Amino acid sequence: MEKDFDEQSAISWIENLRNGLLNTLVKNTIEDRIINCFLFSNPLNVAFKENNDYKSMNNYNTVIFPKIFNKINTTCYGIGNYIYYNNIKIRDGFNITIIHNIDPSYLGIIFPLHYNKKNIKNIYSIRNNEGKYEELTINNINWDILINKVINSSNINTFPLNYSKEYLPIISQYISTL
Repeated sequence: MEKDFDEQSAISWIENLRNGLLNTLVKNTIEDRIINCFLFSNPLNVAFKENNDYKSMNNYNTVIFPKIFNKINTTCYGIGNYIYYNNIKIRDGFNITIIHNIDPSYLGIIFPLHYNKKNIKNIYSIRNNEGKYEELTINNINWDILINKVINSSNINTFPLNYSKEYLPIISQYISTL
């Protein structure tokens, strides 16, 4: 295909991003690589524990996990205070749920475009059902720990796609403005 169209195949192109992607691995295990893939595809599917519920970092809604055999399906032993989740609906009544513990400091390393001190804070302005804005204050120890770990680890230089200036010029240009 490369010869016919004078283009680089997707496999060859992604190979050029390899070093940046590998640099974000904390433990460089197979499990770490798999979770990295999920985080890159859905970086906002992270939740933190508030009381007995998990709240989405994306919209502060309570995250509901379908249960299989009266238990939540998870890739880890015991679910901690911070998780990556993915609820995939295959068809009516059939869901795949992926839940994995995550260290909040890892979020600042792998996706600092979102997980940084400008975006992760205690007070947000949200729109209510009537279209008016109101203040949402999150006052929870797990949230405070998350903020602290994200701020201390967030660094645009660790962003995996930042290593690929030649292959991702538009992303590199955007990163240079931050």
